[in-house]
Amino acid sequence: MSIAFATGVCFLLAGVGLASIVVYKPYGVRDSQRAEYENILSDIRLKAELSRSKVTSELPTAFVPEAVHVFGNMAPHSSDTHQFRIQNTGSGPLTLDVVGTSCKCATGRLTKGIVPPGESTELEVTWNTGQPGEEYDQTVLLKTNDPEHPQIELTIQGEVYAELVAPEQVGFAKADLSDVVKSGFVIYSQLYKELSVVSCDCDLPGFEWSVEPASIEKMDLLHAETKSALNLSIQCKPAKRGEFTGTAKLTLINELGSMLERSITLSGKVRASINFYDSEIYMKSGLDMGTFTSGKRHEFAIVVRADEKDRDLEVLRVEPPEVKATIKRLGKNGAHRLLIYIPKDCPTVVFNLNSKRGYVEVGDPNDKSYSNWLPIYGAVAKAEL
Repeated sequence: MSIAFATGVCFLLAGVGLASIVVYKPYGVRDSQRAEYENILSDIRLKAELSRSKVTSELPTAFVPEAVHVFGNMAPHSSDTHQFRIQNTGSGPLTLDVVGTSCKCATGRLTKGIVPPGESTELEVTWNTGQPGEEYDQTVLLKTNDPEHPQIELTIQGEVYAELVAPEQVGFAKADLSDVVKSGFVIYSQLYKELSVVSCDCDLPGFEWSVEPASIEKMDLLHAETKSALNLSIQCKPAKRGEFTGTAKLTLINELGSMLERSITLSGKVRASINFYDSEIYMKSGLDMGTFTSGKRHEFAIVVRADEKDRDLEVLRVEPPEVKATIKRLGKNGAHRLLIYIPKDCPTVVFNLNSKRGYVEVGDPNDKSYSNWLPIYGAVAKAEL
């Protein structure tokens, strides 16, 4: 062998040895992401291998025609069952095992835990209902040896019939102190064909109640599969101004002689003795008078109504004092006209800050308890000549 040939072989072997130790990094993948990158590649290779081996290997395939079953409406404290069918459409034995449920009220039992290819089994799910008027959505979890479906979730849904449906809260419309306030509500049952009210007690002053059968069709209660309905009317006469609340304790009896009880919160509001009305008045903040320059008179006319129609009202106080106000009776229905104005010669004054707001107090000068305040805010700047 010539020296030239031997030298070439040596260079070739050296090149092969050098190439065998070269390691290339994947393009665009940082070193901190290499582990995640390799895991993703491993998953891709595993899925590809499973897909190729499925053709030649005996692997099971779990198939569930129906994964969700709706029981619909059920009576409270009752039970029902449903059979979920699970098929093995693969070429190997399918193993199944119930590993858990979302609630103790649901249980699952398999007819058989090993399903040969081409055959099926049933999972019997038993559901025990709880309290009336509750919706439910429970699941049973199966573990399998199907590599593509290692877990199967089967769901049951429905609603429990209500013994008695009544509102938790009922409100009265806003009224004056001398008014009798009235309200009403419907109570119904999805279980009992007959309901009657035994008593309805409340500590609100002047509380009275009456009841009459309610039309299920007119009340749009057919969708709720209602068996019976009652229309309860209530009224009271509040003794104080402002907000008031009370609790009505309702007792009913059904056709079986069983007593049903509910507590309902009643609430309302009695208007102040004196009220202000205008489109520019905001319920929470009062009258926004804006920003003006002095040298011109600005007026705002407000309607004031007293709940006691024979009361003569006066302007008791104005803040800031640079703003002026007068009031005049309009008729015999308790209405007055309040005129709030900024005089032409008004100096610079600011009353639109959170810490510095204005108001107009109106009331009976002979009865300090009979008055109210109208918040006002704005600003007056001196006109530049």
